[in-house]
Amino acid sequence: MKTKTITIKHTKIIKCKDCIACSENYCEKLSSLGLNLIWYNDKKIPVNGSLSIDHGHGIYDEDGNYRRRDETLRPHTFRIEIYEEDENPNTHHTSIMKKPSKIPTEKQCLNCLN
Repeated sequence: MKTKTITIKHTKIIKCKDCIACSENYCEKLSSLGLNLIWYNDKKIPVNGSLSIDHGHGIYDEDGNYRRRDETLRPHTFRIEIYEEDENPNTHHTSIMKKPSKIPTEKQCLNCLN
């Protein structure tokens, strides 16, 4: 599956105590670009990609492995995967993956996340 990856690291601190509500909020913001994104894979509806968020609460070791959570506020990092082709459910996933009608630019995504 070909994807376009957009990684955005916020420069400002976003206060989020509920990672689920935060993730849903940012998926909703990105939907204004015509993207139906998932941040967890339990929906059996057509999706245009996925959203992964580092909410800035984790402590990682030098190899990038998560070690523990802390309450220090840090900028969020967003990783947006946008499908560049269609794919039906198979043994690897249950989602219907659809290329969006228009793939947004990094700048458009950044504007939505601010």
